[in-house]
Amino acid sequence: QAVTPTPPTSSSASTEPTEGGDACPAVLAETRRGGTKPNSFVAPTDAEMKDAKAAIAKLLKDEKADVSSFGMEVVPIEGWPDTLLLREAGEKRQGSGGYVFRKGSKSTFIVQAPHTFYDEGTFPIGCDFFQRTKARAFFFNTVHRYKGAAETSSKEHPADFAHAPVTVFQAGTEGAIDVLGKSLQVIQVHGFADRKLG
Repeated sequence: QAVTPTPPTSSSASTEPTEGGDACPAVLAETRRGGTKPNSFVAPTDAEMKDAKAAIAKLLKDEKADVSSFGMEVVPIEGWPDTLLLREAGEKRQGSGGYVFRKGSKSTFIVQAPHTFYDEGTFPIGCDFFQRTKARAFFFNTVHRYKGAAETSSKEHPADFAHAPVTVFQAGTEGAIDVLGKSLQVIQVHGFADRKLG
C-alpha cells in the first residue's frame, strides 16, 4: 500500500506534527543546528569512513557499535520508543549527518533526506515517512549541500549527501547494502518548487 505523507508548509525544524503523522522529535531538530553555517563540513578520513560503514551496519542489525572513532554518539529518542539516534558527539558540528535506527526492525526500507536545508520541507516529510512506513532507518543531512563546503575545481559539492562519495551518509548507505543486499529499498525524499531555493 502506497503511503503519501502530507507536505508541511515550512522547512523549519518544527516539532509540530504533520497531518496523519508524528512530529520530528526535538533531538533530531537539534542535530541539524548550525547546518547552514558556511564551510562547516569536514569530510571523514578513509579510516573514519571504514569505521562508520561497519558501525552503521551493526546498528542496522540491532547490535552495539563503537562510534567514537568517527566522532559520534548513540542516544535514545524521546517520543519515539524503540529508536536510537546516531549523531555528532558534544558540540561537534562537521556535517556528519543524523541516523535513526528502529530497534529490532526487520524492514528492508531506509528513508533518506539528503537535502533537508535546500529541498524545502523534506526534513518533516522524512520524519513522517519513516514513522508511517515503520522503516528500519532514517538518514538525514546536517549541513547545507552548497553552503557546507566550497565547490571544487571540478564543480562538485563535497557536502552534497546525495552525490558526494566521501561522507558518513555514503558510508552508512554502503553499510546498509552490506546488511540487506538486494532486498534493500531506499526511499530518498527530495523537494521541488517553481522558484529557486537557497
